[in-house]
Amino acid sequence: MANDPSVTQRDIEKILGPNGALSRMMPHYEVRLPQLEMASRVREAINSRESVVIEAPTGIGKSFAYLVPAILSGKQVIVSTGYKTLQNQLIEKDIPALQDLLDCNFTVEVAKGRNNYICHHKWFRYQQEFASIPEAQQSPLPVMDEIQLNLKDESFQGDVEFLSHALPSRIRSEVVSFPDDCLQHRCRFAGTDCYVNAMRARAFEADLIITNHYLLLHALLVSREMGEAMFLPYPDVYVIDEAHHLEPVATNVFSVEVTSQSLGALFGRDMFRRVFELVLPGEEIRRLRERHQGIVAAVSERADQDQVMVGDLEVMSSWAAEMEEIINTMDSSRDAALQQVTDPEEFEAEFELAMGALKKQADNIQAMAHDDPAYIRFVEEADRRSRQRNIVLKRAPLLPEEELRSLLFDSEERTVICTGATLTTNGSFTHFQRQCGLSSNNLPAHRMDYIFDYESNALLYQPPIQDYHWQNTADYYEAVAEEIRNLLEVTRGRTLCLFTNWNGLDRVTSILQSGDRKVIWPLRSQREGTKRELVQWYMNTPHSVLCATRSFWEGVDIPGDKLVSVVLDKLPFPNPRDPIHRHRQALLQELHGEGDQWWTFREYTLPHMSLALKQGFGRLLRRASDRGVVTILDTRLATKSYGQEVRQADLPPAPFTRRIGDVHAFFEKAFQYCADYGLNLFTPDGPGKRAAVEFTVLRDAKSARIELASPYVDDPGQREAVFLTEALELLRDRIENRGRSSREFRLEIRCRHSQNQLLSRQPEALHRRLTDELAAWAAVQWIELIATDQPAAASVGQP
Repeated sequence: MANDPSVTQRDIEKILGPNGALSRMMPHYEVRLPQLEMASRVREAINSRESVVIEAPTGIGKSFAYLVPAILSGKQVIVSTGYKTLQNQLIEKDIPALQDLLDCNFTVEVAKGRNNYICHHKWFRYQQEFASIPEAQQSPLPVMDEIQLNLKDESFQGDVEFLSHALPSRIRSEVVSFPDDCLQHRCRFAGTDCYVNAMRARAFEADLIITNHYLLLHALLVSREMGEAMFLPYPDVYVIDEAHHLEPVATNVFSVEVTSQSLGALFGRDMFRRVFELVLPGEEIRRLRERHQGIVAAVSERADQDQVMVGDLEVMSSWAAEMEEIINTMDSSRDAALQQVTDPEEFEAEFELAMGALKKQADNIQAMAHDDPAYIRFVEEADRRSRQRNIVLKRAPLLPEEELRSLLFDSEERTVICTGATLTTNGSFTHFQRQCGLSSNNLPAHRMDYIFDYESNALLYQPPIQDYHWQNTADYYEAVAEEIRNLLEVTRGRTLCLFTNWNGLDRVTSILQSGDRKVIWPLRSQREGTKRELVQWYMNTPHSVLCATRSFWEGVDIPGDKLVSVVLDKLPFPNPRDPIHRHRQALLQELHGEGDQWWTFREYTLPHMSLALKQGFGRLLRRASDRGVVTILDTRLATKSYGQEVRQADLPPAPFTRRIGDVHAFFEKAFQYCADYGLNLFTPDGPGKRAAVEFTVLRDAKSARIELASPYVDDPGQREAVFLTEALELLRDRIENRGRSSREFRLEIRCRHSQNQLLSRQPEALHRRLTDELAAWAAVQWIELIATDQPAAASVGQP
């Protein structure tokens, strides 16, 4: 692609403006002025070789706004994302569209970490070992055959994501490439068949490279240490999308970790096993593994009540020194080991890798041993579901912003465009700039206008619930469960409930899934599947409810009327027990002025909460036509001055209410819900339980649940018809006892079957009785709740 750095505004408008290429391709396309403004800002930054920060709220089309000027510039561009969801959107949708739109040729490459790619050397080693296992001969795994076939296919690029069969984690770790087990140029596959090398070669030649923040920062760090670009090229333009993730990713990149299982895992890896078995007796390997586990466990016991380790750890220093001696002893056994193998050149390469991996372990242990005021060392339990306890010791930087700034921003040879939907707090970029070390860089920063009609299409609801108190969480989550139950009656399910912690999630879902307070709507907890599985279940299940924790506050995109309600249990302040956040607050407090806790709250804690809150709110409206309500159950949003400030300055301009009646009115207007009463029919799975009905006055979500007297009917075709008939009679009687008539009201029935299913093939008497009861209302709507995970359409309509 020819290099033409002077992109004009006219070039941009030819694509994104009125009568531009995009409007010609999409007949109903509407010009978005914030998108044009953002594209103009990106164009100016690229032309002037300056960096810029841009907040682009959901809906303006920010990917086109930065891709169009970046591609038209003819410069090499890296686009880095925080989440795979956005990366997939770019690769599968946005970039192919631009390849059709733009009158220029540009090449694209997706750069992933090497552990996403099959390693030929490791594959053939593992395949030989796997084939000798009797279990594998009796029940071969289809994925093994698929990989073998793909290796012969020139179009296959080694990415395990594109395998049609799932690759078990145990096998994956033994057949993909890792930094510490790559033979580099000494591998016989390096020149012709290495998928990682091929990917990197394509990336260095590509005009547009798509990657993630972790790989980008890691590549910049390694390239700085090596003095040349190693994993990724040095492009002219970096676009950092979802830029609010830069600081936490940088913290991870600059951290060191030692686990109680790490040494044993190293000894057990197929790539290194032959080396260790030849130079270390089995008894010695067992002793070292157990000694390592014991030392890590002992060190973890020295942590304070916040799980933080303070002071120098002499036992770690001694253990690191002992490991260095072991490495030297092993190295002296190299020549003897070479005499015992048939492939000495390959073995020597493996030997050096094994020694390097062991040396890295020793270096990490040594780093963990010393107290450094710029770092925090703490203990966490990893994978508690595992049978084998794994203690994790971490060493993380308290203030990684200077390192981040020097890696990414301190170069006059590149343009860095930071963008995302949530970069400002209280209308300012101060917090984001501080987190990235940009406070003194004076980068231009721009906040694009909202494009969605929040005032008409959204509602912010904060019910008058009891205050949260950490000493009495049980009562609070009882109240949360009750508020969610009420809300689901008004929204008809179709809700994403987001929790700030697992305790709240577990308590509320337990209440909503069992006993007399069980909801009729299909409901699942995050504990019941992976993120991808649960989102797919939600999309395929009408009127569903999904309860999840912080990992679902971002990267979930469910547009349309499948999702019309988002519930947030609390304001998402950083966990006060999180060691990194706790000690960063203390350090900032010390730097700003001892004892100034209010400044730390305003400048650190509150912005963190506000950004997370904006992300949670952003799960609701994903397209211009979306509608719905965001419910924030934390009363501090309404009662505290900072809560009111965040609501007014940081959240989208949706009308605010504290009345459930306003939520009901919103849904009546937005979705033409025309019902006064809701009837939820709970039918038993067997004769040992009673059926129940729940009546709800929808305007105020007041509910009453009653067990039904009708006996259990064996015939499944009649069972629900019998129970529904009794339920209708009960509700009509209750209304008439108040001096009113059911003909004054509209009814909505929620049960497992449609009206046609319940009326068909019934005995004449039951059919007439049920028909008469349905006719006794001004109008009847029907919601059929599908009791399956398979895709199905909801049946809602007049009888």
